[in-house]
Amino acid sequence: MTKISRNAFCPCGSGKKYKKCCLGKTITQSEVAGNRLALQKKFREQNADKKIVFIEQDDDEMMKMSEIILDFASELLRVSDTKQRKEKSLMLAIAAWNIALTEEGKYEKHIEDCLRMMGFEESSVKWQGAFDVLESLIYKKQTKYASITRSIVDFNFTGTRDGGYLNVISSMPASCTAGRNVEGV
Repeated sequence: MTKISRNAFCPCGSGKKYKKCCLGKTITQSEVAGNRLALQKKFREQNADKKIVFIEQDDDEMMKMSEIILDFASELLRVSDTKQRKEKSLMLAIAAWNIALTEEGKYEKHIEDCLRMMGFEESSVKWQGAFDVLESLIYKKQTKYASITRSIVDFNFTGTRDGGYLNVISSMPASCTAGRNVEGV
C-alpha cells in the first residue's frame, strides 16, 4: 500500500494539498472513474486540433490497456515503494512498450534518446542499469505481448490507499473501430 505524503497534491485531482483535501477520506471507485474521465477530457482539449479517434470500451473481449501495462510493468512496480518510483517505473515500462513497436534495428537509438530525455547521465551506472531494464522489457513485449500493437499516448497514475490506479490513453488499430461506438475529435 502506497502512503500519500500530507504535503503531496491530492490524488483526487482537486489541485489542493492532500492534508487540506482528502486526508482521512477513502478514495472510491467513482472518484477514480471521475479522474479517468477528467484525464480523457484534458487529453481531448489539448489535442483538439488533431484528428484523434476515441473508442468507448463496451465489451469484455478487449482487455484494457491499463491492465496490460500493469501486468507488463509488474516486476518494476513490485520493487517500487513510493508513488514517485511507481510513476518512474511506469514511464520506463511505457517507453519500452512504445520502442518495441518501432523498427527493430533502431531500438538502441530510441533507448538512448529516451534515457537522455529522462535525465540519465550517459555512461553512468544508472544509465546502463536503465538501458538493461529497457532492453529486457522490449524483449518481454516482443515475446509475451507480440500481438498487441497499440501504442501508449499518455498515462496518469493516481496513488490510492490500495496502491494506485492507472489510466492509459492508447492508440487503436483501425481494424478495431468497425462496429464500435467511435467519436472523432
